[in-house]
Amino acid sequence: MEAADRSVRGRHFLWRLLIDKRYQGQGIGREALAQVITLVREDGATELLTSYEPGDGEPWPFYQKFGFVPTGELDDDEIVLRLTFPGQ
Repeated sequence: MEAADRSVRGRHFLWRLLIDKRYQGQGIGREALAQVITLVREDGATELLTSYEPGDGEPWPFYQKFGFVPTGELDDDEIVLRLTFPGQ
C-alpha cells in the first residue's frame, strides 16, 4: 500500500464517524452513515471515501456491509476505503 496524497483526495471524504461505546450496536451508526451516503449521492458524487485505523475493534466489517472497498492506499497509517456510486 502506498501513502495517499491528500491533494488527490475526493471531494467527499468522511473523516470520522464515532458513536459512543454506550450506544454502539443500536443502529445509530448504520442510520447516520446511510444518511451521509444519501446526502453525498444527492450532491452528485461518484464516490465517498473514508479511512480507519486497523486494530482491535476496527470498523472494517461495518463499512464493508455498506459496500466500501479498500483503495490500496494508506493515509497516516489508516486504510483508505471507497464507496462507488454506479451510474452517476
